[in-house]
Amino acid sequence: MDENNPKILVVDDSHETLKLLENILSGRGYHLKLVDTGNAALEEFSKVSYDLILLDIQMPDISGFELCRYAKESKRNGKVPILFVTASNDVQSVVKGFEIGGSDYIKKPYNKRELIARVETQIRLKRSQDTINKYVRDLEEKNKFIVDSIVFAEKIQKSLLPSEQSIRDLLPQSFIFFRPRDIVSGDFYWVKKTKDNILLAAADCTGHGVPGAFMSSLGISLLNEVTVNGETDPAEILNNLTHRIQSNFHLSEDHFDAVIGMDISLSCINKQKMEMHYAGASNPLLIVRNNEMIELTANAKSISLFDREQKFVTTKVSIEKGDMVYHRTDGIIDQFGKNNEKKMKSKMFRSILIDIAKLPVEEQYKALETKFLRWKGKTEQTDDILVIGCRI
Repeated sequence: MDENNPKILVVDDSHETLKLLENILSGRGYHLKLVDTGNAALEEFSKVSYDLILLDIQMPDISGFELCRYAKESKRNGKVPILFVTASNDVQSVVKGFEIGGSDYIKKPYNKRELIARVETQIRLKRSQDTINKYVRDLEEKNKFIVDSIVFAEKIQKSLLPSEQSIRDLLPQSFIFFRPRDIVSGDFYWVKKTKDNILLAAADCTGHGVPGAFMSSLGISLLNEVTVNGETDPAEILNNLTHRIQSNFHLSEDHFDAVIGMDISLSCINKQKMEMHYAGASNPLLIVRNNEMIELTANAKSISLFDREQKFVTTKVSIEKGDMVYHRTDGIIDQFGKNNEKKMKSKMFRSILIDIAKLPVEEQYKALETKFLRWKGKTEQTDDILVIGCRI
């Protein structure tokens, strides 16, 4: 007989009942195992995985209810359907059987067609559940492989970002509030020192998760390339960055379902001259001075993979000691609140920055985190979030 044929364990202390059940079920492709004691059933639970157990309630050594509990606790047969067979019309016994894990019951004397129908139904359900469980296990294994790969990718992405120590060396009074929506992020931050100038950027690449991470890794690499010879003009850097991004993709616009590009704010801070140069794509630069907000506007459009007309312009601004300069991506202003009704938006975010700007930068980070989490509540995070703050 085929080993894939359903295995049925029949437990009853009556030899006549066992013989009757054998006659009814034999010849239907089942592997039948007949036992007449509870102890023999316990031994089978530990040795063989069955597709169905037919279990008499009234047993002299161990009751059918106890055997059901043992079966449900066993490693091999914990998920196996149990069909109780009983001569009793006691409703309480039937209900108890269902409560402890029984799947169905049938009363003696048996109706042959009814018994076969109930057996076949339970076996079909068991085989269907086995198939579902296999698919679930396969999906879990594949998901684990994917997640493990992304977690490793996160380590690679973090290694490309500036270290906390390097940022503190260049900008001692600064904080970075960085919360990827997924394990890896489409947002990234970048900092570089060239002579007396400190370049600082916050960028948001198309997408989040893995697609965004690919773009952010490319963005970091290209920013390093375009500044390798000491370029510090933000507009020139962004113009060169745009050209290099466009040069690195060799597919037409038709190959992409979404716009491929990057929003970025880039500043060049010179503390000796107390001035700052800025250029940006979509993301503005914010300065809080004496409880007032100064906003340096960006180009209205993102850096696009296919827009070859856009040119960036540098804005020059004087800075003062004590100014708080903030770069942000749009994740925080697009975050829905705890009632999932409206986004935070720029007005509320600017108000938060004015409120916290006078605090030490470590406290600013904690205050911003607290306000963000209170706003978000249990609502899912909408996008990657990045806010950089530094005091002049």
